[in-house]
Amino acid sequence: PKLMDPAEFGKLSQQAMLDCQALCAQLESDNNDNNDRTTSSSRMTRHHAVAILHQLDDISRIVCNVIDAAELCRSSHHDATWRTAADGAFAVLSDYIAQLN
Repeated sequence: PKLMDPAEFGKLSQQAMLDCQALCAQLESDNNDNNDRTTSSSRMTRHHAVAILHQLDDISRIVCNVIDAAELCRSSHHDATWRTAADGAFAVLSDYIAQLN
């Protein structure tokens, strides 16, 4: 992520959560649509299973892009303002990951 100011960590973490929430909603909607089209005896199609894996991978990528940058910054940046902002983003996204799990 592009970070020019410590406050951008908060913005990035919020945007990551919004993006992930949209993907989660799409995942739920797609799953409900798939359930509506199948009978109790049929199984999920390979295409649908692969689509779910891609959506889960997208969620992971979005969160990790920000939380990995925050982890690096909070553990190595020379400026305390940056470390504090990164620590806040790390905490917010760690909580969000716990909710996703």
